[in-house]
Amino acid sequence: MRLALWIGLFALGLAGVAVPVFYHQLAAELPILETEEDFQALRGAGASTGGSNPQGGTRPDGLDFARLPRDLVAAYVSQTGCPGYFQSPREDGLPWLSRMLAGLWGIELDGDGKCERLFALRIAGSLRLGRGLSRWVAANKIHRLLQKDALIANDLSTVALEPSVIGVGAAAQALFRKQLHELQLSEIAELMLALPPYELYDELKKCRHASVIRQNRDYLLSLLVSHALVPSERASSAQSHPVACTE
Repeated sequence: MRLALWIGLFALGLAGVAVPVFYHQLAAELPILETEEDFQALRGAGASTGGSNPQGGTRPDGLDFARLPRDLVAAYVSQTGCPGYFQSPREDGLPWLSRMLAGLWGIELDGDGKCERLFALRIAGSLRLGRGLSRWVAANKIHRLLQKDALIANDLSTVALEPSVIGVGAAAQALFRKQLHELQLSEIAELMLALPPYELYDELKKCRHASVIRQNRDYLLSLLVSHALVPSERASSAQSHPVACTE
């Protein structure tokens, strides 16, 4: 019994040394990402470990949270499964570390921290920061630097839908010929379908499967109502609209 206890303590001590060393080795594969200024420099330059876009894609559209329509933010947190995202505190410390480690094993822990993790991973992926475990490290660093609203703003403004369309602002222009703030609620719900997990950008742009687009759009609008993020009257009105590309 005593031997097993000593072996356990030795294993814990070894992990306490090996894990930080391994983490720093992975971090060394990434661009410098220690301050928010470092992050903004990477983001603004479209920099990444993979270099610039060889296909000539544009840079992220530079949206900040204050410029995002409230309905769009509501739709986004609703569809990602965190309708109470802004009612819960930012996840840090041991709960965040537990979530990140669980994620490595494919385990999704409950709580709005799951969306903080999702947004940080998406940003790291959009900026091509590392691969595999080094991307996990990049996401952890991004989360340390950005507040909850900044995680959403950067996720939405760095998502690449095609080489020339990066960010929801560019997507609004490509799909609806409108500025983001000009979109109606029905169009915002359709725009959400262009993003993960739906990824129907091509269908929206080429107006394919309009009935499927409408079905999914109306489902997203019903989610907004069930999460008390939009009044039922507004959602019903939006559901009565035809799919934008068919008008």
